[in-house]
Amino acid sequence: MNFLSYLVLSSKEEFLKEAHIMFLLKHEHVIKLIGVTLDSNSKYNIVLELAPLGTLKGFLKAHQNFPMNKILILMNQIALGMMYLSSQKIVHRDLAARNILLVNENLAKVSDFGMSKKMNEYYYVRSNHF
Repeated sequence: MNFLSYLVLSSKEEFLKEAHIMFLLKHEHVIKLIGVTLDSNSKYNIVLELAPLGTLKGFLKAHQNFPMNKILILMNQIALGMMYLSSQKIVHRDLAARNILLVNENLAKVSDFGMSKKMNEYYYVRSNHF
């Protein structure tokens, strides 16, 4: 299996939170967690599946004439990934083209769960707003 890259996180708490959320997720339109590491500089890393085309944002900037019908297919895949997250009681909180990875021109995956929150059984509370 090939790997996209290592995502370096700044704190142990951030690392554990994001890795735990990603560990729970299994869907064709959500980036797959391959593993976690601690490197020789004591940096925590998340190893993700290969997405060779990079972010949707970068891809669309480089391919400004990308066909609308293919964009609509990618948008549908993103929506399916987000519906799956909702079914798992995960609120992504940072959906943007920079957080969508492309495996190829026909396959998009939601990524970057650093701001995500797991809802409890009854409600989701947004902190610092009460």
